Amino acid sequence: MEENQGSKLKLKAYIKLVSVILLWGGVYHVAKYLVSDTDIWTVAFIRFFSAAIVLLCIYYKRHRRILIVRPRNHWLMLFWIGLIGVFGYTTLFFAAESLIPANNVAILYAFTPCITVLLSRFFLKQRISTLAYVGIIIALLGTIVVISLSESSCNGKIICTGLVKNLSLGQILAVLAAICMCLYNILNKKAVAMNLDPMTITTFSSVFGAILLFFTFWAFGAPAHTLLHKGFAFWIAMFYTSIFATVISYKWYSEAIRYIGIGQTAVFLNGVPLSTVLIGVVLLGQSVSLGVIIAAIVIISGVLITNYAVNKQKTIS
Repeated sequence: MEENQGSKLKLKAYIKLVSVILLWGGVYHVAKYLVSDTDIWTVAFIRFFSAAIVLLCIYYKRHRRILIVRPRNHWLMLFWIGLIGVFGYTTLFFAAESLIPANNVAILYAFTPCITVLLSRFFLKQRISTLAYVGIIIALLGTIVVISLSESSCNGKIICTGLVKNLSLGQILAVLAAICMCLYNILNKKAVAMNLDPMTITTFSSVFGAILLFFTFWAFGAPAHTLLHKGFAFWIAMFYTSIFATVISYKWYSEAIRYIGIGQTAVFLNGVPLSTVLIGVVLLGQSVSLGVIIAAIVIISGVLITNYAVNKQKTIS
């Protein structure tokens, strides 16, 4: 009975994880619009200020109180997640989006699973089989091909080295954002090991992140009264970014780490650039080639291989 319940929870976690990948894929295009309309400090703060309010309301409805007494190390862990995974990642992500094309940010973000696996070995002492590494590399190569074929400057090349040949400030910021997401994965896993549930992790890391983002908004952001003159499209974009890509996505992502595992969850991040390209086709009228479709199959194959390897390793152990 418990085994069947566990299987159902894993299935739900996988479905939610796929949804997260689609939602985060859309953020790249939406973020590009937002940072072209106002500064990164304002966008970052509004995103998590709105998300924190909604999350606190949900948390209160579930627990009938907000400040539950917790050990000091719990609050410290939630603060670190908020500092690195919310404040650090969000600021660097929007900064990168303001400097380089969304697809370039996506291809650099695709290195997140590889970095996460390496950091997991160091911080969590997690052993990863050779087959799992092969799956990650296959998925990563597929991701690079997707972005290369979708980037006009690559002129149809399958592997476009020009994207990262001359590392710009925007690319450096994108890499740092990816590292922050990797550390978020590690800290999230540690928080789960401390018996912190996904809702608590998502809510209070967002609150801490919003508080930190307020200070940068206050120091560098646009005057608050200018926000009253923003158009309907701006607020729709902020609603998508704050609620769908933050409240829902972060909660579901934390659940995936809890029920699936950090290695298997992280490898799914290879699908973010693919979903970015596909959303661009639907919303921006971009064309998709046969090469992109083949690369998509390669990415899915890499994800499946990695998940198979990790599941097999768990069964053996």
